[in-house]
Amino acid sequence: MKIRKAELTDLSRIQFLSDELFKYEKNLTSNFNQAWSYSQFGEEFFHKSLTDQNYISLVLEERRKVAGYMITQIYENQARDPIKMALICNLFILNEFRKKGNGEELVNETLKILKLRNINRIRVETVINNVNAINFYKKMGLQEFEMILEGSI
Repeated sequence: MKIRKAELTDLSRIQFLSDELFKYEKNLTSNFNQAWSYSQFGEEFFHKSLTDQNYISLVLEERRKVAGYMITQIYENQARDPIKMALICNLFILNEFRKKGNGEELVNETLKILKLRNINRIRVETVINNVNAINFYKKMGLQEFEMILEGSI
């Protein structure tokens, strides 16, 4: 397995993997737009994440095939402390490559890049019943910090 910086040539594969992520998360909540990955908004997001220096986009490659990806956005948080921090936007690895340390490697490589850029806070949002993701991120050192409540009106 190899981790490398994602390139524009990876766009369609990242969209496919994002679609797989949304299929997985659809089992956890009905609030995901299954068509987002291939929508104009989705494509614009992925294009920006592959070209904008305020994003770190990495892919996990096995025999020249992208088997996973991670996209992290760097932003300035003015609401609490005026510090730059990172938000994990997406992290997904195909089933056959899970439970082998690949997720940890993607996160650790991202953390190395963030430290080089003097970014020392990271956050992630996930649906409350995505126990696998919550346990994974806790294992990686993240802690519960705030709770977002949402409802239909």
